[in-house]
Amino acid sequence: MNRRRAIIVVMGLFAMCVGGPHLALAQGGTETTPTEDFFTPNPSACQIEPRTLESVTALAGTPAPSSSATPSPLEGVPADAGVVAAVTALAQESVACFNAGNFLAQFAFYTDDALLALIPPGLTADDLAGFLGASPEPLPAEGRESVMVRDVMVLPDGHVTAYVVLRNLEGTFTTFVTLQEQGDGYVITSDIDVEAQLATPAA
Repeated sequence: MNRRRAIIVVMGLFAMCVGGPHLALAQGGTETTPTEDFFTPNPSACQIEPRTLESVTALAGTPAPSSSATPSPLEGVPADAGVVAAVTALAQESVACFNAGNFLAQFAFYTDDALLALIPPGLTADDLAGFLGASPEPLPAEGRESVMVRDVMVLPDGHVTAYVVLRNLEGTFTTFVTLQEQGDGYVITSDIDVEAQLATPAA
């Protein structure tokens, strides 16, 4: 999405288009809430092991992978309660990492290809190191982001898609996220911004 939550701040730092957070998914003990409610995760809920700075800066200058067709939720079936709960909990943890200002932790939820798609052309390893090397600074309570997950679907190939709605001081934004299983959790493989009128498919 053009409003990608972790790289956003990096983009903003270099006067690029910025926006809301990415759904970063990984296993964790994050509290879940009903998908119809916004939830504002506490920074302390960011428990994922961060990527190393070197693993991110090494991607700078690497050509982004060729774009592939975006999966359609119409190809899938509604996820069961367990999958919905897992995606919701993991989405909340990813936003907790954003609220914690811990972008290396957010980057840990992406495949290398997904992260490459977020790095603006021309952004150098030194640029990334200069920003990401700083100590995380949690956002003040009034500036924290809230998240809501909707329409979690399982595709025939096993991928999972979801609409993730993010609310912050700038407004409310929606991204369409695709995930795949990795180990005992999920990892994000793509995310795309959607227009507000497309954010919640008709029932």
